[in-house]
Amino acid sequence: MKTVNALYDNLLLLLDGVVGIDADNFELALIGVDKTSFSTKITTIIDEQNIIETRRTDGLIYPSADLLIQSLQSLSADFPTYIIPRKDEILTYLALYKSLVTNWTTIPSYRLKPSLFKLIPIDVGALIHKNYFYHDTSELTNSIFLITLTDITTLRDYLDAGVVSEVLILYLLTKLDSTVPLTNNTFILIKAQRKYNVKEILAFVKFQMIIEGKFTHQPYEVAHFPSTFNRNRIKIGNGYNQFGDTLMILSEYNYQKDLIDKYLRLYHVLENNMYRTQIVQVESTSSGTFSIRDFQRLYNNINKGEEAVLKSLFTTAFELYYTPGTMFKQFLLTKLASVRLAMTDAVLDAMFTLLRINKKDVRSYVLNAIDVNSIVGFYTTVVYMFRNSMVHNRETEFHLMHETLSPELKQFIESFLIPTMEELVILLTIERNDIVWYTNAKISVYQE
Repeated sequence: MKTVNALYDNLLLLLDGVVGIDADNFELALIGVDKTSFSTKITTIIDEQNIIETRRTDGLIYPSADLLIQSLQSLSADFPTYIIPRKDEILTYLALYKSLVTNWTTIPSYRLKPSLFKLIPIDVGALIHKNYFYHDTSELTNSIFLITLTDITTLRDYLDAGVVSEVLILYLLTKLDSTVPLTNNTFILIKAQRKYNVKEILAFVKFQMIIEGKFTHQPYEVAHFPSTFNRNRIKIGNGYNQFGDTLMILSEYNYQKDLIDKYLRLYHVLENNMYRTQIVQVESTSSGTFSIRDFQRLYNNINKGEEAVLKSLFTTAFELYYTPGTMFKQFLLTKLASVRLAMTDAVLDAMFTLLRINKKDVRSYVLNAIDVNSIVGFYTTVVYMFRNSMVHNRETEFHLMHETLSPELKQFIESFLIPTMEELVILLTIERNDIVWYTNAKISVYQE
């Protein structure tokens, strides 16, 4: 197929549908001014169609795509009850056409073989990019073009943002015809010689996007910054310089907007504090000098396992006073009560089952009342298992990522885990305590 045929053949056929039998029947039902106005608009489109036909015959560029677009949009706006046949497809076609001919003075002489490709409908799910092309210069049929018909503005922005393959656009135009089933809004131009399933296609597309530095997930952003509730407890001279790592991670936490990223930043601080608290325990009994036995004890404590060390941190930290007269564990119970009212025990239980938090004590805590004695075990398991679900990528585990981030998971992390982890991190840092605050800037290994 010649380039000129790729440009104009299907467009002329699509325009036939606009000005054909549907338009005739619609006009017959009109009277007076409306009838005249509709006839004038249809005639304008027919005139442009005739010009396109002449341009095709002469092998020239049709320069009035904008006029044709305006005519179609005006027809739709003034006569909304006239359903323009394949309107979105025609406007998509014209947007692609314009992106091709903008810098052309003559029509190039590509030789196309339309049978190389097919155009199939595809559900891209939460994929953030609805228009995308990849042109494999070494193997043309390894190329793809993802196109969405219903958002012309986004398509134009994509076409204007960079150089798009002329050849792939031409192949796409050869497939945008009146035989395309409009059962979906999004289509993909893909190699014709084989069958595909949707997951295979999307994985290929995502891989190509990622190689280009794009992201393929739909971020879930939260506008959440540290609370200023206890800000007056930050005092000059408290020696916060020993918390350089904590302050840096909290800075990164403020910079991050994504829900999962913010959670992991807070967990990093807690992880740091897990090891600090073990060092503090050894330091408090070593009189400033570390012996081999002290190091061995430190190693043994840390080597218990991350969840056990996390529980040890929470056990002592929950006894800190969040406000005068209210321990942190009591504050935590209040926050959990609010979440349970909003989400119900059944929803929480189903969510914990999904994350494979199957410990009977944890699930029964949700279904029954959690008290000051059980809150440590519950909170430890939940915080740790959410972290594992985000970090681990094992086939046998539920992987918590943006594609699996359900509304319930979002709500629980955003309304309960992030606010409480944040408050705990601040509480541990804001005032001197014997949990994570070092007494000495230096530790000796022998007496001088």
